[in-house]
Amino acid sequence: MSAFRKHSPLLQGRLRQFFVTSDPAGLYACLESLSSSEQKTAGHLLSENLLPENYPQFWTFFSYLVPRHPKAYLGTFLKAACEGYRRGQIDFGVEAFRQFGHTQATPIDSKKTLDALLPLLRTPQEVDAVMRDFSRETHAAQAGRLVRSGTAPCYYRLLMLLKHVEDDAGLLRSVCLGLIRKNDSRSFNMACIVCRYFGLTDLPVRFSLKLEDYEISRLDDSYEKFIKTLGG
Repeated sequence: MSAFRKHSPLLQGRLRQFFVTSDPAGLYACLESLSSSEQKTAGHLLSENLLPENYPQFWTFFSYLVPRHPKAYLGTFLKAACEGYRRGQIDFGVEAFRQFGHTQATPIDSKKTLDALLPLLRTPQEVDAVMRDFSRETHAAQAGRLVRSGTAPCYYRLLMLLKHVEDDAGLLRSVCLGLIRKNDSRSFNMACIVCRYFGLTDLPVRFSLKLEDYEISRLDDSYEKFIKTLGG
């Protein structure tokens, strides 16, 4: 199978006109009329060029195209959105995105979205919002997802999540073991925090992080204090 064409000035110019005229319905109709190979080229052009050039219109086009055919367009928009977030040009708190997560995203759409965004998000508030809008998983599945993401905001959200299931010693132990298996300093420190916070004593590992009782008690005070304790 030959690789699709990444560049097509003629197609790019055709697609760009829909942004010039702010016509998401026209863009959708155009994309749906393309051949399979042309659709792949169009997806590349949109994610790499046209959507980044038109971030002010991003959510208008997202809210029209993605719910109508998420299998075809969600990945394209997520790729452009991640780049826009890195540049500070995209905010995931907009109603169009939240509405899609709450009422339209399938479990596959939600997984794709969470896998793309959680490793990028910079604040626990953003992690909270995206998890609230897109995750309808069990506590155990949410915990596993946050462990895999491995960022400080995700680990703070993990600690808050575990407070709601602190009577489930099996889950707490499973989370700690998952953190230890990641074998990096931040995850080891997070495993130590979870063990000390919830009083777990039966894990087959010794932690280098030493925490005083007052340090454990102040983890709830603020994300900044959590970050200072977490290190890594």
